[in-house]
Amino acid sequence: MIYLGLDYGTAKIGVALATGPLAEPLATFDTKSSIKKIKELIVKLQIEKIIIGKPDKSLSFEFEKFVNLLHHLCRIPQEN
Repeated sequence: MIYLGLDYGTAKIGVALATGPLAEPLATFDTKSSIKKIKELIVKLQIEKIIIGKPDKSLSFEFEKFVNLLHHLCRIPQEN
């Protein structure tokens, strides 16, 4: 299984890739343009699951908005 790991921040998104138990850093994207780039990675690398690190409560509104947009535009199934 191929996993894409995301570390959400208001200015930057850290991106990592894992095909086994360990993830390797892949890139850093500006948060504002990250959805398009993440969508391209999903298709190019045939990502099966995305794991997103949840930030502290002070960013919860922006984080939920980002996750919902990512889910909607990239058609990634959500697990709770």
